[in-house]
Amino acid sequence: FLDADVVVVGVPVYNFTIPTALKAWIDRIAVAGKTFRYTAEGPEGLAGDKRVLLAVTRGGLRGADRFEESYLRFMFGFFGIGDVESIR
Repeated sequence: FLDADVVVVGVPVYNFTIPTALKAWIDRIAVAGKTFRYTAEGPEGLAGDKRVLLAVTRGGLRGADRFEESYLRFMFGFFGIGDVESIR
């Protein structure tokens, strides 16, 4: 993850959220001192020099809810990555 310039994430939507394997991967890369650090002002992302593409799929109709995208944008933002694009 840290060595990549572009990260492509396949995101199937299961019951309005991400699969457990994707959640486990996010938990695995969320490492203080590697992808973020704690400062006096709060956490700071350390992985900002990359782009993330979210390939989102779902089996039903797409409504206004985008819980999976909100969560993933938050987490990648927490890691310092602002360039997150969804492909639906």
